[in-house]
Amino acid sequence: MKETIEKYELLDDLLIGHFERDKGKIAAYDIEKVSRLRETAMLAFKQSGFPDSSIEQWRHTDLEALLEESFNYYLQPAKADRDIEEMFQCDVHNFNSDIVSMLNGWHFSKNG
Repeated sequence: MKETIEKYELLDDLLIGHFERDKGKIAAYDIEKVSRLRETAMLAFKQSGFPDSSIEQWRHTDLEALLEESFNYYLQPAKADRDIEEMFQCDVHNFNSDIVSMLNGWHFSKNG
């Protein structure tokens, strides 16, 4: 159990470090409200850390396998290889539609 808790603490430090180092890039596309929410969430995370089985609500949740994984994160969206207008076309006469889409976790619009 102690080893798992130490791994969680290392994960805390890793996530906080990534956030602090790349905060400008992470929040580059945020509106002010989202930036405030993100800062509030990170402050709460810094205070409480990553949950582990010592917390009652997490007692039966085994995150050990998660700690063994390696994850990538991207600070800029990838370029779409297709025109967003080609992916969805509405052929209903006199019906206006807006396209709101996510591409690999990023909000995507035809304006870039």
